[in-house]
Parts: sequence; C-alpha cells; structure tokens
Amino acid sequence: MRSYFLPVLAALALSLLTAGCASYSGNSTTPLSRNRFSPCDGRPKVNLLGLNKEYQSVASDSCKLGIRPTDLSSWVEAPLNSHRQRGLKRITLGCTNLTPDSADCNYGGLPGHSVSTLFDFDTTAYPETAQVLRAVVAIHIQKNTSFFVKAVQLRARMMTGDTLQSVGANYLLPPTEPGWVLFDVTDVAARAINERRPALHFEVSLPCGRSESELVLMSLLDAEPKLIVEFR
Repeated sequence: MRSYFLPVLAALALSLLTAGCASYSGNSTTPLSRNRFSPCDGRPKVNLLGLNKEYQSVASDSCKLGIRPTDLSSWVEAPLNSHRQRGLKRITLGCTNLTPDSADCNYGGLPGHSVSTLFDFDTTAYPETAQVLRAVVAIHIQKNTSFFVKAVQLRARMMTGDTLQSVGANYLLPPTEPGWVLFDVTDVAARAINERRPALHFEVSLPCGRSESELVLMSLLDAEPKLIVEFR
C-alpha cells in the first residue's frame, strides 16, 4: 500500500510546483513586475506627461521620460493635532491663523496650523546606466505662484530616516498664474537612479507668514507633481 501512495504524492507535489511557477511568471503583481524604462541607446523616447510646452530639452538625441509619484500626501502641523492626509485634490501651503467663533471668544493656546506637501518617486524606473542630462520636479500652482517661487522650501532625501536636504534652488520657467513650476533636481535624481532608490522623497513647504498674501494654493490630485528625467 505504501509503495502505491508514494508515486501519487510525488505527482501531486510536482503538479503544484508547476502550477505555482506558471502563475508567477505570467501574472505576478509584485513591485518587481512593474514596467521599467529601457536604456536610451541612441533611440530617443519622449513622454513628458503633458508638459511638452513647459519642459525645454537639453539635447535632441536624448530620452525624456516622466513618472508620477508612488505616494502623495499633505502634512498638517498643529500644536495638538499633527497628521497626514491623502486623497486631496489641492492644498493651501503655508501657515493659517486660528479664527475664533466670535469676536469675544478668548483662546489662550497656540494659534493656527501649517501645511506642507510630501511625495515619493520610484527612480528604479530609469535604467541604472542612464547618463542624466537634466532632471526636474514639476509642481502645479493654482494661486500665488510668484510668492511660491520666492519663498518655497524644496527638500529631498533618498531613504527613510535620512536627513532632508535643500534642493531645487533654481526654477526653469517664469511663474505664471496658474501654472507649472519646474525645479532643477539633477544632482539628487541622478544619484538616486544610480543607487537604485525606490522612494526618492520630496517635501514642499513655506515659511509662516503674517497674512493670506503668503499662502499658496497647490495642486495635488488635480495635477500631480511629476519627475522628468532627460538621459542618454
């Protein structure tokens, strides 16, 4: 009886292994199965995610490809209620004052709150052999663009827990209202691509102002930030 069951069990185990391999190779939904950009190899490819007029290329024989964030959120910083928000179409960057319900309402706590924007890009989408000519982060501003480009703080890091560093000191377009603002982030993006970083993290914030003239309306899901990399 034992000699009969051993071949049956062996055949069953083999069939399960074969089925498992077949389903993995054809229907994998793991991050490793995402589409990746192939090397440029002298065959220019262009996908600027709608920013064809805004982005000015460095070379005609290069590839110019954009990606969208893998994560997009806002951070509300308040004295007793700091939290992350997702799924917003737009946010107001900067600091806002606490408004009492009535003129005679007395409030003795810390006033108001501030809001910043956080987003990540998976730079492993680009080939590790890419020679990066230029990389820009594009941010869409709906209101008060001129103040945004003067006061914005754009910081980045390549891994969780790392120190945020200021990047994007130079923007590439005259501000329009409303419109896209493109920041040059070539150095940090090129390093992230070379080091195969799956979450190049950016933070956008404004200093606390004294009036509503120092608040900025920024698009989130209305018009997501984008990373565009030009490479050979």
